[in-house]
Amino acid sequence: MVDRPTLKAGADTGAPKAVAAGRQVFPRGKSADDYRTPPALFDSIAEEIGGFDLDAAANEENALCPDYLDREADALGCDWFGRVWLNPPYSEVDAWLEKVVQEVTAGRVSVCWVLLRVATGSMCFHRWVIPHAVEVRLIDGRLAFAGPNSDAGASGTFDSMLVRFGGEAPFAPIPPRFLAADRLGRITTVTRPTQHDRRNAPPSVPP
Repeated sequence: MVDRPTLKAGADTGAPKAVAAGRQVFPRGKSADDYRTPPALFDSIAEEIGGFDLDAAANEENALCPDYLDREADALGCDWFGRVWLNPPYSEVDAWLEKVVQEVTAGRVSVCWVLLRVATGSMCFHRWVIPHAVEVRLIDGRLAFAGPNSDAGASGTFDSMLVRFGGEAPFAPIPPRFLAADRLGRITTVTRPTQHDRRNAPPSVPP
């Protein structure tokens, strides 16, 4: 049986809330770690997988699930459970991805979707994403985050990707699938010409 974090009643709805770690968020937060997940993106992925059980890095102001982990306890030290959404503090992403891998490997987390900056040359990408992720969705365009230095709806200054751990075999035996996605995380279809199409294409005409 999985030991879950201590739950408390929500102040407004009475729904159970988990107390654990994370970063303080906008409007009280002041760092780049305080940007909120765009709700439409979360809702789209939640609908795709049948809902999330836990928001692993949030607080009462921006939690996306009834059960969430906030800064009052150690999210990197407690057990997670079920289907997890994670928008981690980007200044500590290596530690959070290590935690994701631990929880999926232990079987406490069935699937974890992580919202990350696109940083394919980073050490943590090659340490945790390439060997352990099942799927990477590269988002077309830049997401609109709300945070201490931007208004809701303002485009971010970096590209984003959704990374899935678990949901099939714990870890794929081959590198993760890389897919194109729109700003709601939905896979977009890209049609590429086949070798037959290229062979039978009309000759190009010089300008």
